[in-house]
Amino acid sequence: MIYQPGGYIPSTAKGSMIAPSPITSATIKTGMVWVITANGWVGNEPVSIGDHLIANIDDATNVPANYQIIEKGIPDIVDATETVKGLIQIATDVEAIIGMNDNKAMTPKSTKAVLDAKIKSRTWQIGDGSSVTFPLTHNWETRNIDYTCYRNADNRRINVSCVPITENDVQIDVLAPLTPNEYRITLTARLD
Repeated sequence: MIYQPGGYIPSTAKGSMIAPSPITSATIKTGMVWVITANGWVGNEPVSIGDHLIANIDDATNVPANYQIIEKGIPDIVDATETVKGLIQIATDVEAIIGMNDNKAMTPKSTKAVLDAKIKSRTWQIGDGSSVTFPLTHNWETRNIDYTCYRNADNRRINVSCVPITENDVQIDVLAPLTPNEYRITLTARLD
């Protein structure tokens, strides 16, 4: 729902409708909402002060069937922020990643971007038939690495030695040579 400024003054005649104005874009978009500021009509539907008029389609113009009426009887919409009306305001991608805004909500997309920036994870298949040492490069610039290792044949969790060699590399050591791609190991790191 995108609340529009100024409210909506309906038609005074049953069966007619005045196109909503003002709008925050060049055309009416699905989800735009106006608070009705006078008693009147939207087509054949009576509306009262505080009801909501919601566009069901883009470019809804002044066709009553293109709108939904919510009988709320609320004369005004609460503040989402000091300058924006609504129940909640969505953080921009930049605001979400910076993490400095505590009064805006994050979308699934911005939540994923934040987590991707802070939590790194990568999986390797290890085993070549002869080696017992496997160097892995993650390039995360940290030695604070966690790991999990599974045997691919039965998905059994396996304990191996995982030693950070540099800020970007770890070494996996096993007791006996592994068959090709016998184990899969996942490294994870939380970056702050």
